[in-house]
Amino acid sequence: MNLRFSSLIVVLYLSYVQGYANSTDNCIDISTYLDVETNSTELEMCNYSVERNCEEMTKNVCTKVPEITCTLVPVPNCRNIDQKVKAHNDYTEQTVLEVQSCVEDGVQVLLEVDQQPTCENVTTQQCDSKWITLPTGEKVWGGNENCEDVTKEVCTLEDVFTEHEYPSITCTPGELLQYYKPHLVEETVTLRQTKCTPAAGRVCRTTLREECIDVTFEECTETLVPSCVGGQFDIPYQPFDHRLKCIFDE
Repeated sequence: MNLRFSSLIVVLYLSYVQGYANSTDNCIDISTYLDVETNSTELEMCNYSVERNCEEMTKNVCTKVPEITCTLVPVPNCRNIDQKVKAHNDYTEQTVLEVQSCVEDGVQVLLEVDQQPTCENVTTQQCDSKWITLPTGEKVWGGNENCEDVTKEVCTLEDVFTEHEYPSITCTPGELLQYYKPHLVEETVTLRQTKCTPAAGRVCRTTLREECIDVTFEECTETLVPSCVGGQFDIPYQPFDHRLKCIFDE
């Protein structure tokens, strides 16, 4: 019996039995396995091996090879050092002075104001002030006692005016006097020093020259070699017979 067809019958049978089993719980499982059966199949089975064939070859190969030629050139290493110093940068400027000619032509008065003290005697009374305490505890003034006259000198400053006479002078411009006026100017000057360290550098030139060489190598190829053999294969299987024994109510 074909294995696929047998499996289909088992599935249909189980569906049928399950329908009955769902209608009652009064069942027992009496399933079992049937006798072992065999499926026979004729098959051809193959494997392979790899064969490698190699050939040694030699070829001459040429290429451009760079060739570098260098010469030395002087390259001093220099640096600048700045220094700031103070220095005078004086100059003169031509200037004209207009000379004034002055003469006395009268009198002018200068009024001087001074303050001088003026004093007089002033008499005042000095008394003891009397205070009375009321039954409520409040203190009130009760008059003056033991009064006496005291005279003292009181002074005040008053303005005193004094006239001073001085000659009146009138000036008029006269001749022009030329001269050189000096100007002193201090500036900051930057002094630069250059310090060098002797050194040499390389100047290189690259040229190409052709070189050739024999190269020996091996080229290989691989091929598949199949090997097949036929035979019969017996595949055993054991069908499962699923059964339930049930008692149904009438």
